[in-house]
Amino acid sequence: MGNTIKRLEKQFAIDQQRLLTLQRNRELDGLEFRRLRDLYKKNKVGTRSGVEKAEQAFTAAMDQVDQLNKALALYPIQIKEALSSLASARARLSVSVVNLDRCTVTADFDARVKSVFIKQGQYVAPGQQVLTLADDSILEICIALDSRGARQWLLFNGSRDPGNTAWFTGLEPVACKIRWTENSDSHNWQGRLHREVRFDKQTRTITVLENTLLEVSIQKRQGGSS
Repeated sequence: MGNTIKRLEKQFAIDQQRLLTLQRNRELDGLEFRRLRDLYKKNKVGTRSGVEKAEQAFTAAMDQVDQLNKALALYPIQIKEALSSLASARARLSVSVVNLDRCTVTADFDARVKSVFIKQGQYVAPGQQVLTLADDSILEICIALDSRGARQWLLFNGSRDPGNTAWFTGLEPVACKIRWTENSDSHNWQGRLHREVRFDKQTRTITVLENTLLEVSIQKRQGGSS
């Protein structure tokens, strides 16, 4: 907006100087027209076509001056409107700065930015999703178990929900050790079997979910499978 005001002021000054030139040309064309007209009327010097051409040039010069005067009359209005818009924009900016200072959003846990849905400078409406945070303190790992692994790892507390006939209800949270397969000697964590996720009828495997600190593979239990 500030650049618009400067541009209008600069063009206003240029057109004012141009008006002086056009006014001078109008005076010269008027003098030439009257000279040729008088010579032709009084002394029959020259031609009628020459007088008409001089008259046309004089009329065109007057039109140019009139058009430029109208344009110059609009510049103060345009500059005033631009100044008003600039003042309004500064007022909105001041309010936005105050609102920004008052709106600090913090997560209630140590988080990692997983995905961002906005761009810098984008207007954000209330309720719009802006980003996704991930809590890496506890990660979940899905492990597929065959029948032998299921027998080894799935322990049940004996309770049964009358409305649920699935055989894997009442799953115990079995503790297990987690290791990083690329460096199993130095990176080990404690995990816990949390819940059953799904049963694949085709492969006859059960996918279970474990809570751990890193997304790694489950270590073999003594006498069992991974």
